[in-house]
Amino acid sequence: MQRAHLADRLGGKQSLVLFPEGTSSSGTRVGSFKSALFGAVEDAPSDARVNLQPLTIAFTRKRSGEALSDAERDRFAW
Repeated sequence: MQRAHLADRLGGKQSLVLFPEGTSSSGTRVGSFKSALFGAVEDAPSDARVNLQPLTIAFTRKRSGEALSDAERDRFAW
């Protein structure tokens, strides 16, 4: 059902932001990806133009600009 809903949105030329890891962590490891979310691209209408842009979000500094220590990561990454 989710896959069909996402495919409909892609066909309607709407932007989607997906986080396929499906969880959050302290940032010291990468979790398993939920690749089924990307399956919506296969179900999108054939005339839909779909661009995928992978990215990484890294919390490495505090708002003050100081480096983020390992002990502080849980406060920022969650």
